[in-house]
Amino acid sequence: GQFMEKKRVEEAMRASEARKAAILQTTLDAIITIDSEGRMIEFNPAAEQMFGYSRDQVLGQEMANLIIPPSLRALHSRGLSHYLATGEGPLLGKRIEVVAMRSDGSEFPVELAITRIPLDGPPMFTGYIRDITARRRIEEERAQLLQREKQIRAEAEAANKRLEALLTITDTALTYLALDDLLRELLTRVRDIMNVDNTAILLLGEDGRYLTVRAALGLEEEIAPQVCVPFGHGFAGTIAANAQPLIVDDPST
Repeated sequence: GQFMEKKRVEEAMRASEARKAAILQTTLDAIITIDSEGRMIEFNPAAEQMFGYSRDQVLGQEMANLIIPPSLRALHSRGLSHYLATGEGPLLGKRIEVVAMRSDGSEFPVELAITRIPLDGPPMFTGYIRDITARRRIEEERAQLLQREKQIRAEAEAANKRLEALLTITDTALTYLALDDLLRELLTRVRDIMNVDNTAILLLGEDGRYLTVRAALGLEEEIAPQVCVPFGHGFAGTIAANAQPLIVDDPST
């Protein structure tokens, strides 16, 4: 009877080890187990692929020196020491997002869950690690798209308000003004609506070769009598020739 019981227990243990090995081999998450000194005693194939180390390279090595970025190693060491001294670990049983490090030194975001293995003796811990680089990229792209959408909506609303304001330029109140007063009022309204410093109205001469200033506000007001722009040249000449708005990013060019 004792022999049969021993045989049954051994078979159960072999089956348990086989199930454990199958899980470690096939899971998509990296699974790393460390002992109470922080040395790795398990490193599954997903961990090999994720971090760029082979299992033989890392077993017995201190985990912090291989997969934890230098900036976080002191924090990891304090957390392990605190648990060994107090039995308290605020990260155990929780899923958190941290930064890990590959064998080439590159850092990447991961989702991490840590559990203590329920065995007698010095504590051992297993970490389940998932690379969330793609998820982070999608989240960032979504945030950028939302921000761009807000910006486009704000620009469209501003353009709509500007258009509505421009429609008020030619209201009936202007009908009874003399020409000079009419032009000045138009320039004032355009300047205020477009939020610009200078406005001017240029007319094409009878010969069709030059534009001259008929009315101006701002800096152009002082030099208006001397302005004579060839048709098709310069800002105003190009606008007159093409009958299209012109936006210039660098006036010096």
